[in-house]
Amino acid sequence: MVKNTITIRIIVAILTLILLVPFSASAATKPGSLFYFFDTAFERVNLFFTFNPEKKAMKALDYADKRLAEIKTITEEGGNADDIKTSIANYERNIALAAEKSKEIKDKGQEENLLNLITNSASKNQEVLSAVLAKVPDEAKGAITKAIEASKKGQVEALKQVAELNKEIVGLKQEIAELKRLQIGNKQAETELKKTVASLQKNPKILNSKEIIAKVKPAVVYIETSKGSGSGMIIESDGFILTNNHVVTGSYSVKVKLSDGRVFNGGVLGRNEIIDLAIIKIDGNNLPTVGLGNSDAIDQGDEAFTLGYPLGIEGDVSFKEGTVSRRIAVGNIDYLEISADILPGNSGGPLVDQFGQVIGINTAVLPEASVQGISLGETLKFAIPVNIAKTLIPDLKAGKVVIDEIVQAKEAATKAKEVEEKRKIEEVKMEAERLAAEKTRIIEEENRRTEAQILAAQQCRQNKQAIVTEYNNRKFNLEQQITDRRSKYYADYSAITNVPFVVAEIKQRQYDALEREANRDIALLELDLDNLYIDYSSRLNQFQCY
Repeated sequence: MVKNTITIRIIVAILTLILLVPFSASAATKPGSLFYFFDTAFERVNLFFTFNPEKKAMKALDYADKRLAEIKTITEEGGNADDIKTSIANYERNIALAAEKSKEIKDKGQEENLLNLITNSASKNQEVLSAVLAKVPDEAKGAITKAIEASKKGQVEALKQVAELNKEIVGLKQEIAELKRLQIGNKQAETELKKTVASLQKNPKILNSKEIIAKVKPAVVYIETSKGSGSGMIIESDGFILTNNHVVTGSYSVKVKLSDGRVFNGGVLGRNEIIDLAIIKIDGNNLPTVGLGNSDAIDQGDEAFTLGYPLGIEGDVSFKEGTVSRRIAVGNIDYLEISADILPGNSGGPLVDQFGQVIGINTAVLPEASVQGISLGETLKFAIPVNIAKTLIPDLKAGKVVIDEIVQAKEAATKAKEVEEKRKIEEVKMEAERLAAEKTRIIEEENRRTEAQILAAQQCRQNKQAIVTEYNNRKFNLEQQITDRRSKYYADYSAITNVPFVVAEIKQRQYDALEREANRDIALLELDLDNLYIDYSSRLNQFQCY
């Protein structure tokens, strides 16, 4: 029932727009009309929520072309100077935004292509504006002339940026050539360094706790998502981070904080739901990294240490000591069972040996065990052997996603429901468009009546507008209450889900009770919404505007 309310809300929104059609008359999308306000508002919202600089710039250029065509149409129809100035202002805003966003594109080739597109568009726009200049009222000529000058200036700046880009690319090529030369000259030193490293790997030094912390801690990170937090480890200096899949489930972007306080925005590249591993990428260079050891060389009783951010508490990295209790198969995975503490939030952090090498990824804690109803006061802690992770890291870095079949089946069912919902919405939309067209036809007939009737109709429409505005305000408040109640339901649902060690049947009863209560409250609010619509529709029907 909670999901079905989406369709009802969309239908009510469409019907509200139909009621607003009478106020648009024949000047549907001209400056100053209600529909023009919605058109430009949608344009700004669409640009605001487009985060890719290249896509935002392309959209801004498209909107600028739209406003340019609008200027031409208004001029040909003999529109007034204020309408032309309004369209000119919207045109200049979009052109300026496209130029601004072109500077944020990191790919030099994409930036150059966009700048060339802006330059070509500017030339075409100047021709159109010059043609319009001779036709517009004197009051609007200043705005047109200013727009032509701004377009020329933007064109010159874009050409300068292209020239600077080409110069930068030439410089980069020279730097690459110099690096290659240095690389050849340093081959002998590299060979000697490899020999030294190989010698150290054969006879690694056993570290004490302080030395392990100093070696590993800088590469242990705190990961925050919209749904929770966990730990991870930097495995490559250019920003590849290994963690558990369940730490980032349902998220594509995350916030990563290093132990030195630096904060990065990252994205989830690949994940494996079956093994419970994922790779995150952040933009960074020369970052501290962990060393991946050999989990096959670990024996029962060997010392092991966990690092991470338990219970999702930021601050310093937590360090716990213990031993490898045993190897144990759970499902199709062989885990390392350890005695060192793993708490919620430690997931994804490193399990290291006495040499400071990663031998596992902290993963799971089984509930407290008991025998014949007597609590043993002990939990079982597991880590994924690092050698399993090594075999999966290349695919995860490449963006591979391995889905659990059960989860996949649920997602397929959800997708099928979404397709059906979209079909229903399209049917409603087509019917709404038909009704809107019919309404428009009636309005056009009414516009042919006498001047006295038009004046009376204008007053009538003002009254209806006031009622619609009042209705929209009250409808918005009710919809907000529905949204708040739904948010509370999801929050309570999550709270139950996150409570550990609760029997599934008890949780299910709690889920059912939450859903019944939420559905009841939402149904009452939706009934209020329906009654509100009926009430205001009745009030609107009392006005017969001709």
